[in-house]
Amino acid sequence: MSPLLVQCPNGHGLKVHPKFAGKRVKCPKCEAAFLIPAPVAEEIPGFLEESPQDDWDSEPEAAPQRTSTSSRKKKKPAESNEMGLFYGLIVVAALVVVGVFVTMYIFAPVAPAPVAVAPPPPVALSPTAPMTLPAPIPSASPASEITEKTTDEFRKEAYKQRQREQFKMTALAFHNYHDVYAEFPVAGTMPSYFEKSGRPKLSWRVHILPHIDQNELYQKFHLDEPWDSPHNKPLLDQMPDMYRASEQEKGGHMTRVMVLDGPGTPFQNGVGLPIHEFRDGTSLTILCVLTGPDKSVPWTKPEDAPFDPANPLACLGTIPEEGFFVVMADGSSRQLPKTFNPQTFKAMATMAGGEPVNW
Repeated sequence: MSPLLVQCPNGHGLKVHPKFAGKRVKCPKCEAAFLIPAPVAEEIPGFLEESPQDDWDSEPEAAPQRTSTSSRKKKKPAESNEMGLFYGLIVVAALVVVGVFVTMYIFAPVAPAPVAVAPPPPVALSPTAPMTLPAPIPSASPASEITEKTTDEFRKEAYKQRQREQFKMTALAFHNYHDVYAEFPVAGTMPSYFEKSGRPKLSWRVHILPHIDQNELYQKFHLDEPWDSPHNKPLLDQMPDMYRASEQEKGGHMTRVMVLDGPGTPFQNGVGLPIHEFRDGTSLTILCVLTGPDKSVPWTKPEDAPFDPANPLACLGTIPEEGFFVVMADGSSRQLPKTFNPQTFKAMATMAGGEPVNW
């Protein structure tokens, strides 16, 4: 059977086996795909001599075809299966939740039914018996009195707490001073700070100013001059709040914060002693007191509560109804009652008496 003589779209002449008639093939030279026509030419054109096609007995590979829209749509079933699985899981989860609530409802404890209590039988009143009214309840105190009393108690408690905190700071300042000078104020290492009588020219309240964050005020004093010298006396009006009683108003220069000055006390003639001499123990020795208002002194004046062992509480003056405050040498502070035992106070006022202290 004679071969078919054809030409590819790019002009290459080819000899094709008749079995490829009506089929699409690829040109061996340029790989252009084209359709083999059915009619066969009677004469072989001259251009076919250049391209013998002896290897066309086998069917050429089909030309790659463009993916059609129908082939792309075939992938959708897999995507639909995934969505179906997702919705199926949602349904299963919803069924599980519903099952849990149903189970809880079924097995929930049932509250007992309320027991009906029969009302008490009515009391028959005698038509002739007079009705007796209950005695009137005494009226309570007016709301204003209750409020004032509560406010007053709250204010006293606030004063008490503030005084304790102030005394704790004072005790801490005493110990910080002791760490520097190895004794409580006023230390005897500076002779120019003392009068010829041996008493300090300024109170211990001035000498511990650097230890209560009052160093700027401390620098204004002439420590080698008396408290009422022309330079030092104007500083009276700058008394720190820590030297005021907690209920004392701002202003003024009189203080009730004092040490006990006398025989056996930690301060004798205005001079503090080393802490190693507190043989009774720091927790049982008074370091500072808050006297009554009638014993107030100028805060820079080297004057304190004169302790008398024969009349221990006399140095406190008029003791308020709520009692008086003391701070011990270990820094603890407390409020003692007005009726506090004088002998116990005496034992606490001395630092090496060896007396028993019964609170």
